[in-house]
Amino acid sequence: MSHETLRFNVILNKPGSQLQGPNALTHSTYDSIYSDSKYGTHFCTYANFIGLKTTSGFKVEKLNIKVQNYTGSVTIGISKFIGYTSEPLDQSLYVEGFSNHKNKHIKFYIMYQGFLKPTIKTIPKNDTDLRIAGLEFEQGDFLEVISFCEPIPNCLIDIDQDPNTMGEEALFADEEYVIRNGETIEPIPNITTKKQDLIKDLKDDAIGIMALHKESNGDAIKLFVAVGGGQRCRKKISDIYIF
Repeated sequence: MSHETLRFNVILNKPGSQLQGPNALTHSTYDSIYSDSKYGTHFCTYANFIGLKTTSGFKVEKLNIKVQNYTGSVTIGISKFIGYTSEPLDQSLYVEGFSNHKNKHIKFYIMYQGFLKPTIKTIPKNDTDLRIAGLEFEQGDFLEVISFCEPIPNCLIDIDQDPNTMGEEALFADEEYVIRNGETIEPIPNITTKKQDLIKDLKDDAIGIMALHKESNGDAIKLFVAVGGGQRCRKKISDIYIF
């Protein structure tokens, strides 16, 4: 699939990216890792990796992620960074002369929301935050962003409301969850309920990490991909370079 050759480049160990003092966070640049369109707004997600170069790669100690909205009426922000998973890189994704059998396919799971101020998310937020624990990149690794949209704020529409009255009170039809049908606003068949259940499961950081890392909760990952950003044709994949 030719669209999988259209990738971002994430450059690690740039000047200012080393974990060496308070100024390290302000001097390092952000790399593009995801681009999409929701609610008619085109936006990109950028990541700033702070850490230490190791003998085998780059160990991430701190991650800053932010959204830049470019065009469109609805402001998009990141509501939550759930965590990451890591698996061997499939040979079909290799770049000739760059990738090898030791490389990993790392997936970031990120939740977005419309009508949300795009503030910078910093991970970890405290010593007990394990969402990027053990995250280490090697040159040639493959980073993919799996996205998922939370419902827009309840002041505009309450997707948990009875569908029989939702059309009378909602000020906005959240296209990720409902469809407008004349006087009524109705849940999207086979999708809305699954999304609502997933949000409840991932509301707490600790539960989200368990869902990503325990095989017994593998269904949560599959559901996140199924109702979120499973298609690779979005600009959502990056090659890792370490200088």
